[in-house]
Amino acid sequence: MGQFISTLLCCFRDKGTPTLVLYSINRALIGEVPLGEQIMDLSVSDDSSMVATGGFGRQIRVWAADNLELLHQQGVGAASVRALSFAADGRWVVAGLASGHVSVRAL
Repeated sequence: MGQFISTLLCCFRDKGTPTLVLYSINRALIGEVPLGEQIMDLSVSDDSSMVATGGFGRQIRVWAADNLELLHQQGVGAASVRALSFAADGRWVVAGLASGHVSVRAL
């Protein structure tokens, strides 16, 4: 983790299972992971070392961009996640929730 990676991200359904798929800029598969929930948004950290996902599962998940290792997983309460963004320093993730509230979580 920590090296700059230029990536193309896709979240798609494969046989009904939402899956996060990460490709390098030259189309090499970095990894894929079934998510078990519909994803409403994803965000990439400024240094491209982390990817955050969130959706109807009411969880924020943060993944290492170089291998899709799950680094953090935090619940946000009763509302689904609709928008995500990393703080510039990469130490916080901000989620906009379907309830209209904003959740700020330390990583």
